[in-house]
Amino acid sequence: METGTRNPEQKECDYHMDEQRKHGRTRAQAAIKLSHDSFGTIWVGSRDISDGGIFVIREPGQVLPLVGTVLNLTVSGVMAHELPEIQAEVVRADDDGIGIRFMQAVF
Repeated sequence: METGTRNPEQKECDYHMDEQRKHGRTRAQAAIKLSHDSFGTIWVGSRDISDGGIFVIREPGQVLPLVGTVLNLTVSGVMAHELPEIQAEVVRADDDGIGIRFMQAVF
């Protein structure tokens, strides 16, 4: 695809995020545990992951943390084991889910 063009199947918000990306992303389905004092613990599924963050999918009617929320995140089902809990920040949200930036290295 040429620079500056957009795949018609790609959402406009994803296109603009691609221009700002530091890390390539990989489609990955994993179980993600999000924890915070304000909402306790919730489990969500992932859509894609990179060295810098993860996008988690919103289930119908599910309330997810707001942009700016710093939370604890654990990834399960990647490399056949659970990765250590890390701090992460919600950096974007749309109807499909939320983008979360890792605040420390995961892999």
